[in-house]
Amino acid sequence: MTRTQNANFRSLPILAILAVGACGRADEAPRKKGNNSATRGPTAPMTSRSRTPPPPRRNPGLRPAARHAPATLAVVLSRGGSGRLGTFVGPGPRSRELQARYGVRLAQEVHASAVSDGRALFVVSTRGLVVAARVSDGGVLWSHSTRAGSMAAPGLGGGRLFVGDRTGRVWCFDAKTGAVRWIRKVVGAIRTAPLVHAGRVVVGTLAGRLLALDSATGAVRWELKQQRPFVGVAGSRDGSVVVVASFDRRVRLLEASTGREVWTAMMTSSSHVAPVLTERSVFTLCASGELIRLDRKTGQQVWSRPALGFKSFPPTVAGGQIYVASRKRLLYALDVITGETRWVKPLVDLPSAAPVFARDTLFLTTLGPRLLAIRADNGGHYVDHALPSRVVAEPLPLDDGLLLVDQRGIATLYVKK
Repeated sequence: MTRTQNANFRSLPILAILAVGACGRADEAPRKKGNNSATRGPTAPMTSRSRTPPPPRRNPGLRPAARHAPATLAVVLSRGGSGRLGTFVGPGPRSRELQARYGVRLAQEVHASAVSDGRALFVVSTRGLVVAARVSDGGVLWSHSTRAGSMAAPGLGGGRLFVGDRTGRVWCFDAKTGAVRWIRKVVGAIRTAPLVHAGRVVVGTLAGRLLALDSATGAVRWELKQQRPFVGVAGSRDGSVVVVASFDRRVRLLEASTGREVWTAMMTSSSHVAPVLTERSVFTLCASGELIRLDRKTGQQVWSRPALGFKSFPPTVAGGQIYVASRKRLLYALDVITGETRWVKPLVDLPSAAPVFARDTLFLTTLGPRLLAIRADNGGHYVDHALPSRVVAEPLPLDDGLLLVDQRGIATLYVKK
């Protein structure tokens, strides 16, 4: 993009919709423990009904956010789907030049990934504001304050939205109306993005609790206890098993219906991201940068690739390859079967979120801030688009568009120019 095009993009008038009134600035590092300011939440009162949003206001322009290094690179993201593969149905835009169809402010600060059913977009801010908006134009449908911070993306399934907060509450909302269906209090702050799986919602906490809740009632189906926090869960497509990673270096495969342990594998170091589950394998990325493939039936190690980058982002699996956005300013493409390198792409900036795969393309945001579109087969680079503000949540491909929610809580739908 030329300098003139970039200037025109930055001056693009953006519709700002304030989904809630006064909302204090969120903490810069929501993953830190014991941060009381993150649990106070917005000042608006909590109700069991959806909130009617205020009328939209014109904004003459939005200035880029300050270029400070975010402290949220280890936030657990939804990764798309039950297996946390990082793949999406929507193809995303195919063009060397992109333009913003709209931009709306949905919250004050967002670090976790948004989720969507194709018609509505759901966002949870770091201060616990839950917002539903139309994908078509960004219009707010409903909003609700949990009055507590949130460190993970929401879960979506069966017409319901599930949100975990720092006080240990799991919220179930009607996705269409925003009505609160149930609230379940558990032990410890919710650390993992809720996994909506076979009529259950599986969540892990910082207090070492893994629970499967009935998605209709919130009743506890089963519970696993340990001393170290759980960091991420994934589920099989058929609803039979759940895989979970925790800070004690363990990866476990559990029966989804009972929570019974099928096998446990010890890693060389703990993980800080959700595992990836395929039909035959479990992939886990350790904090040391070692990527390990385990056999799904036995839990035995098939191969490992060390030194991919300390505390890099969750891997993405698609088309026989596994992709890792490394903190070493490299994007790796590895063979799923052997772990051998297919290609490596140098990056100018550090990645700011995990890559996502749509059709034949990897979409990746960097601290530049920039949006990259990269060919998945050979690492070819065909989109390098300047962003008005830093994005630390995964891009969300939707039909022929790509939706980004930046740190300021502004959702922008990018389409072919």
